Amino acid sequence: MTTDQLEGVIKIIKGNGLVILPTDTVYGFFTRAFNDTAFKCLESIKRSRHTPYSITFNNTASMLDWYGKVDLVRMQIIGELTPGPVTMVLPYNDAVPDNYRYPSQGAGLRVSSNKVLNQVMDNLDFPLWSTSANRAGGRAPVRYDEIDPSILKEVDAVIDDGETDYLRSSDVIDLRSRPFTSIREGPWHDKIQQILSKSEDTFYIVVVCTGNLCRSPLAEALIRKNIDAIPNANVNVQSAGVYAVGGSPATDEMIVQGSRLSVDLSAHAARAVTNDLISSRHTDMIISSNPQASQKTRLLGEFLGLDEIPDPYQLGDAAYRQAADLIAQVVDSWSGEFRDAFSEADSA
Repeated sequence: MTTDQLEGVIKIIKGNGLVILPTDTVYGFFTRAFNDTAFKCLESIKRSRHTPYSITFNNTASMLDWYGKVDLVRMQIIGELTPGPVTMVLPYNDAVPDNYRYPSQGAGLRVSSNKVLNQVMDNLDFPLWSTSANRAGGRAPVRYDEIDPSILKEVDAVIDDGETDYLRSSDVIDLRSRPFTSIREGPWHDKIQQILSKSEDTFYIVVVCTGNLCRSPLAEALIRKNIDAIPNANVNVQSAGVYAVGGSPATDEMIVQGSRLSVDLSAHAARAVTNDLISSRHTDMIISSNPQASQKTRLLGEFLGLDEIPDPYQLGDAAYRQAADLIAQVVDSWSGEFRDAFSEADSA
């Protein structure tokens, strides 16, 4: 887009107007989400629509900032499918007002890879409603010249970007409850089937510290204990160190703390972080060695706002006890996410 086109589209959207923009799948209507004026405009032009509009973001981080935390399994799926030609249906969050909810539908979230659309959204600080640029029941246009001329008269601006990348509507997948399912087949159908199938396989959690001698062995044991309480959870928990010497035992001090917390660390053998294991001063190191791990790497203390669990190595019994209690506290803070991710029951 030219600078004038970009500024014009941004002004229209900020004023609750309606525009037609390309996506990587089809041409779509776009307007400010959760605004009554914008909603009425969409309803009048779509006609007889009884399903929610997708909520579109410029990148995955913005989407998750708006939606809030998702559990480990869903986060892995989202990381593999965004940006891309996929609409992901998640349970409604508190950001969706009751009057914009459709019974039993959920929130459809979208991160397109189209550069024109993202150029617009990079200049906005709110998500957009989106839906294909056709009347309800009509064919979704994949080229500018396929848009109904009568529709062009009812919108405030249209950007012609030629034909779309995928020339068909997006895949739609339901991530509200397990097993996850495909609602509509699109250009990534085969890839999605592989990812959804993989989500039913064993899930691996690797806890990382520096030497894999005290903090991560205790966290591993406590997480395993926590997950063992979830019936039929198919999870493998391990630990590793970025500077670990393979085979080294846990420190005597942490073995004592583990016993106090009802876990046995006496058989622990240290291992080094490898690409196979992860396939955070520590966070930066993991991601630099394996960029694909960025979407799956989390801080153990994130739910308590902690960037790091202090390393008690060679600092005496009091430091070990303090670290052990903090590790137990942060592992407990993950309980809800473990339950949501690995329980067979509906996690919505």
